Amino acid sequence: MHSSLETTASATIERRESSESMLGDKLVLKGLKFYGFHGAIPEERTLGQMFLVDIDAWVSLKKAGESDNLADTISYVDIFSLAKEIVEGSPRNLLEAVAELIASKTLEKFPQINAVRVKLSKPNVALIKSTIDYLGPNLLRYVIEQATRGGKSVVSRRKFSSSHCKFDERERSVLMEKMKSSTNRRRLLAFLVASSLSFHLWEFTRRQNARHEAKKVQLDPKS
Repeated sequence: MHSSLETTASATIERRESSESMLGDKLVLKGLKFYGFHGAIPEERTLGQMFLVDIDAWVSLKKAGESDNLADTISYVDIFSLAKEIVEGSPRNLLEAVAELIASKTLEKFPQINAVRVKLSKPNVALIKSTIDYLGPNLLRYVIEQATRGGKSVVSRRKFSSSHCKFDERERSVLMEKMKSSTNRRRLLAFLVASSLSFHLWEFTRRQNARHEAKKVQLDPKS
C-alpha cells in the first residue's frame, strides 16, 4: 500500500516539476531572511520574528546570456529589495497576505516576468508544541495576456495557484479565445493541463493516505 502511495506521490512531484519547466528560464532567490512583525498573535506583532523567503521568477534569460549585459535582465538585488521592503514593512495577520503581496508586486514592477513563485515560511510557531522545520504558504502567480489599448501597454493577470486549476465554462471559453492570439499558447495550455493533473494526483494521494490512516485506526486494538 505504501509503495503504491509513494509511487503516486513521486509521479505527482515529477509531473509538477515538468509543468513548471515548460515556463522556461527563471531567476532563483533562495533562503532570504528578514525580520518582520506579521502574525495574528499579539506577541508576534510586538516581538517579531525571522521569516524565510524563496522566490522563483520565470523570465527569458536568453538575451542576457548572449549579451552579458545587466540591462537585458532583471537584477536579483531589485527583487530582493522588493521582498525585503514588504516583509519588513507593515504587519499583516496572515503569511498568505504577505506572500500574495510579494508575488503581485513582483509581477507589477517587472513586466518581463511571466510567472513568480513565492514560498514564505517561519521556523518558530507559537501555537504548535512540536519540533518543525518551518511552515507557510507557497504561491504561484503568472501572466496570461499582454495587450495594447489606446497606445498603452495593459497587462492582464489572472491570479492562479497550482493547487486551484478549475475554470467555469465561461472563463474557459474566454481564456481559450485569448490564447489563440498568444505566441505562447501551446506552452501555457500544456502548463495548465499539467498543473491540473498534478492537483488531481495530489488530491488522490491525500485521500488514499486518509483512507489508509483510517484503516490503521480501525485495526489497532489500542484505539
